[in-house]
Amino acid sequence: MKIQINPSISAHFIRGVFYLLLLIAVWAIPFAQAKWNTSKPAKRSLRPVTSDISAATDSIQKFDLSIPAGSPTATPTCGGPVAWQPGPDQPPARYAFQAALGTDNKLYVAGGQTADMVPTLYDQVSRYDYTTNTWSNVAPLPVPLSQAAMGAWNGKIYVAGGFIGGSSVTNALRIYDIATNTWSSGANMPISPGVEAAAGAVRQGKFYVMGGDDFNNALNTNFIYDIATNTWTTGAPLPDSRTNTSGTAYGGVIYVYGGVSLPGFTTTDTLLSYYAPSNTWGNFGSAGTAGHGNYGGVSGFGSGDGPIELLITDGADSMGNSTTATHFLITFTGQFRAGPPMIGNRAGHAQGRLPDGRVLVADGFNTASTTVSAVEVLNGPPCPTPTPSCEILIGLPCLTPTPTATATPTVSPMGSPTATHTPPTPTVTATATHTPTATPTVTVTVSPSPTPTPSETIPAVRTPPTPRVRPTPAPRP
Repeated sequence: MKIQINPSISAHFIRGVFYLLLLIAVWAIPFAQAKWNTSKPAKRSLRPVTSDISAATDSIQKFDLSIPAGSPTATPTCGGPVAWQPGPDQPPARYAFQAALGTDNKLYVAGGQTADMVPTLYDQVSRYDYTTNTWSNVAPLPVPLSQAAMGAWNGKIYVAGGFIGGSSVTNALRIYDIATNTWSSGANMPISPGVEAAAGAVRQGKFYVMGGDDFNNALNTNFIYDIATNTWTTGAPLPDSRTNTSGTAYGGVIYVYGGVSLPGFTTTDTLLSYYAPSNTWGNFGSAGTAGHGNYGGVSGFGSGDGPIELLITDGADSMGNSTTATHFLITFTGQFRAGPPMIGNRAGHAQGRLPDGRVLVADGFNTASTTVSAVEVLNGPPCPTPTPSCEILIGLPCLTPTPTATATPTVSPMGSPTATHTPPTPTVTATATHTPTATPTVTVTVSPSPTPTPSETIPAVRTPPTPRVRPTPAPRP
């Protein structure tokens, strides 16, 4: 018997089956997609996935998430371990030259000499590219020279004074144009015959040449070259006369570290600060190097944001015995602390801060008669921070430094005349005209407690040099 079905009921039945099939399809499709992705590890899901730690670990094990290898970058992560790393050598081995960071972000070095009694002078000019960790040579100096002051500004490199052989020093200013790879001359410094072994630094369009000697006398002069007008003026003299010294401009202030006084060849390791707007000097006192400071180095370290931190490479003693020791200073605390020792001892080297905050040192002498071409880079600059914590940075409470600006000394800009220069001898006698100890009225006194500061101890990793008979005299000033 044929059963008749109401057409209305049939339509409802068909519609219900359709909705049921549609619901099953919507529920089943995501499981099918998940199975497809799991069965093809090389295919990555384009949709975000949230998972717990165990699921994330399992994902790493199943999928190849590696990035193709490329050239390693020379830029480290800030805040890492502060340690020296070897860099590419910079031959020829030499000393008595400086470094300056050009506006092309390359570090330039120029000239230098051997440590022989009759030294060989060099006209080579080289630059370091921190992005490729390589050196290249550019147009040489117009004449071979060493002991020159150096600075950089607005596409130019400035090289002032220097030793040009025999008993001759020069007052010439030589200017290198980075864009054209050519040299030209600027106005001569207002001193005769010239200046060597002075500190050099550029700040706000002015090139400062501070201290040094005229081959016979240590100087306290402060010559200022106005780059825009090609003219020289003089600023407040240094608090003392010193040569074989080093300088840097960082954080708006010019710093001058170390050196020796003549004719006694007495070392000093005091750090001076010059504030150009007020034309005044300050003195941070001794870095605690235990008799070093001759041909040492100073530069900024880090990004320049937050606390201004300086790196000092201690240099050599009066006999030319160099060291691996270094010191740090955070300027707003005014306290020194031991830094990481360099891989090899050196003095008279070129030193400069790189654009990424690291510090490079190149060449120098490691004994009184031996120079090296080795290069080191101090990695791990501190991360910039707008609100630095003194306790985190140096392990000391935050202090409010007491400014001790010095009065302008009334001394001749040429320095006090002395007898002709006498090379250092094994028995060094300090003269009555100079004492390496900082003047009490200008020393920054910011110690928060009666406990000794880090500057009062010698780095544990450095052993005192063993007295020995030197085959040749120490490098000349």
